[in-house]
Amino acid sequence: MMHVKNILVPVDFSEYSKVALRYGLELARKLDAAVTVLHINWIPAAYVGLDVMMPTLPEGGQTIQDYTHAQAQEHLAALVDEVAKPDGPVIHREVRAGDAAKGIIDRAGEDDVDMIVMGTHGRSGLDHWLIGSIAEKVVRSAPCPVLTVRYHPGAE
Repeated sequence: MMHVKNILVPVDFSEYSKVALRYGLELARKLDAAVTVLHINWIPAAYVGLDVMMPTLPEGGQTIQDYTHAQAQEHLAALVDEVAKPDGPVIHREVRAGDAAKGIIDRAGEDDVDMIVMGTHGRSGLDHWLIGSIAEKVVRSAPCPVLTVRYHPGAE
C-alpha cells in the first residue's frame, strides 16, 4: 500500500495550475499529507549555469533575477492565500530558478515527495510540438507518481 505524506504541487500561476492546487490541497487534507507548492522561475538560457551578474534594475541595484524571484514569491503567497482553507494541510511554499520540467523532477527527488499533482494545459497538435509539455516530461521522468489535472473552463 502506498502512503502519501508529502505532495508536490508545481504552479505557473495559470488557471490550470490553480485548479491542480485546489485538487492537491483537498487530496492532502483527506490523506493527512503536507503540500509543497513550487514555482519554477524561468531564467533565460544564456544565464543558466554561468557565474555572471544578471542585469541590474536602476532602482535599488537589484538584479532582474532577484526581482523576478521576489515577484514570484509574492504571487505564490497570494495564490496559496486565495486557494487554501483554514482546515487544510500544512503548506510549504518554494520558488526556484531554472527549467520548469527539470526543476520539478529535481525537487521531487530531493525529499520524500510521494506524489506530484500538477495541471496540464492540454495542448495538442502544433502547439504541443512547438511548446512541448512540461507535464509530459515530468510524467516520464519523475521519481514518484504524477497526477495530472486538466482544467475545463466553466466546469468549476
